[in-house]
Amino acid sequence: MPFRQEWITFARCGTQRKYPWGSEYPPTYGNYDAANVAGFSDDNQYSCPVTASGRNEWGLYGVGGDAKAWVIATPSDQYIACGGAWYSSGEKGLACDYEDTYMADGYGGNIGVGLRPVLASQVPDSVFRLPRSRKH
Repeated sequence: MPFRQEWITFARCGTQRKYPWGSEYPPTYGNYDAANVAGFSDDNQYSCPVTASGRNEWGLYGVGGDAKAWVIATPSDQYIACGGAWYSSGEKGLACDYEDTYMADGYGGNIGVGLRPVLASQVPDSVFRLPRSRKH
């Protein structure tokens, strides 16, 4: 899993944009339709295939909605998920740096949170060369 700052960096394509698609709201791509985002519509009622939720300028699919992404963060008694999901709404809830906190007690499962596997051979080396803030 990526660290929180790594996820934000690839969601923003290395810029300071607010959303995966840019700095303006509403979305231009993603899977947010169940949230009834004003000015945006897609063909997915709930979750969708990763390629159906759009591709950012770095060629990464699924960064704009569909599922929030688990990231590595501290403290260890909590789990952090970044980004928006198919049910997310509002300018704050769709921002790249938006996060939800989940307790690590095994309760409170969420159908809008998941993992996005990456085929490393298809990702430019520069994407994941970020300073690490903690030792592994």
